[in-house]
Amino acid sequence: MQHKRYFEDLALDELFVSQGRTLTEADNVMWSMVTADWTPLHVDEEFARTTPFGTRIPPGLMSQAITHGLLSRLDGPQRIASIAFLTLTVRYQGAVRIGDTLHAELRIKGKRLTSKGDKGIVQYECLTLNQRNEVVQRGEWELLVACRPAARPTGGDRPAAHGHGTE
Repeated sequence: MQHKRYFEDLALDELFVSQGRTLTEADNVMWSMVTADWTPLHVDEEFARTTPFGTRIPPGLMSQAITHGLLSRLDGPQRIASIAFLTLTVRYQGAVRIGDTLHAELRIKGKRLTSKGDKGIVQYECLTLNQRNEVVQRGEWELLVACRPAARPTGGDRPAAHGHGTE
């Protein structure tokens, strides 16, 4: 059984930390194939040598997608009962290079119930860090998170069925 953290379980300033993942040449090529993003900075080493980076760098959106994937794999007591991704902003603060190992940190900055009160909206600060613990991406996420399910009556606790024309 998978343990989930519901809206009520989440505390302001709580921090969630992902495992790491190393970006590979295969990741870069597959991203280009799937997205049709063949920007020379990402795929042409000779061109990339002439840029301030001095080498190819993976697309920022790829790094953000990997960040999302790392955080979606949170397990055990860190698993959040997310329903939907609502908003995302990101600021690219440093270049990510093939061979870098990224991990992500998600910190709760705010939370509120929806108008119906059966779900909550949680605001997070999301950091993507490299193997030197340098922040390479900083963003803000909003997630729709499930509230704890209400207890349901079982067996003999169910009300009798009425109104079926048999009374």
